[in-house]
Amino acid sequence: MQTDGLKLLKHAYSKAVPDSFALFLGAGVNKPAGDVPVTYDTYTWPELLDEIYKENYRQYDKSFDQLCAEYEDNWPRLAEVLVGSMDEEIIVSQLDKIIYRCLPRGDTDSRLSKKMLDQAPSLQAAICFSTQIKERKTKSWTFKRNPRIGAVVTTNYDFFFGAGWTRYQAFKKQWKVHTPSSTKQPPDHGVIYHLHGYIPYNLKDKRELVLTDTSYRKYYEPGEFALQKLEEVLRKYRLIFLGFSFQDRLVCDLLRETDTRNKHFAFIEAENAPLVSELGICPVIFDDYAEIAKMLEDVYCGTISQGTLRDYGFHEAHEYWDRLKKGPR
Repeated sequence: MQTDGLKLLKHAYSKAVPDSFALFLGAGVNKPAGDVPVTYDTYTWPELLDEIYKENYRQYDKSFDQLCAEYEDNWPRLAEVLVGSMDEEIIVSQLDKIIYRCLPRGDTDSRLSKKMLDQAPSLQAAICFSTQIKERKTKSWTFKRNPRIGAVVTTNYDFFFGAGWTRYQAFKKQWKVHTPSSTKQPPDHGVIYHLHGYIPYNLKDKRELVLTDTSYRKYYEPGEFALQKLEEVLRKYRLIFLGFSFQDRLVCDLLRETDTRNKHFAFIEAENAPLVSELGICPVIFDDYAEIAKMLEDVYCGTISQGTLRDYGFHEAHEYWDRLKKGPR
């Protein structure tokens, strides 16, 4: 669906200098879209809490639906009730089990399964959008970070974006992961900010997560990780929101307090466009989630020059994008 928002995004991206844009990934980026075979379970925020409820249902005297109604979809407050006084390690262990339940761990530790990428076209498109062909060799291709994309920001706990990007080789040379548990200062660009923490595939050490109302309030205090990094990326980059529902109240409060007018973009359904506009973000409207991947492709391909196409032996820009989707082979 061609919209004014999409035209504005295409124009802004075509004029982008290096490290000026960033992707903001919400839980919806992992969801199946369109006519795709679905092999693995992925979760939105309420669906993830429902899975936590199922893991511990004997502890509660109300149904999940009753609790949702009681807390009026205030997910951090509901999470506070669901995890109660659970130790952090138990919470992380349960979330690890839920998020990566159906994925073959040996495969995803280095590369995300092609089946997972095939069922999540928005995630695959986000990965391609952040990638650029580096060199064409006789039997293989090499890749690097798209110089226009300086960072990826996410409220997700999973490592799907990072593991998906490892298909393009040299992940650690292209990206650095930064979380509330990180001790080193990240580089200026090429950073994946997990604002609420993340659960790696190999649980060797304790991880801090922003899950409950208490942890939200802690990490969104002045000077604390989530607030500090969110303020930083809002100031530093033009964000493209993908799969983000804008139900996160603390994030929305910060957007209202920040001068974001005509700077950031959000792929959103028409019914939620007024909220996004009220936050000062330009809505890029779609009718169906399956359209997002194609829209991102069109934005990206609009900047590929004829000279670049000739260098790699392509006739059309979309052949370049198809090569990104295929990866090294």
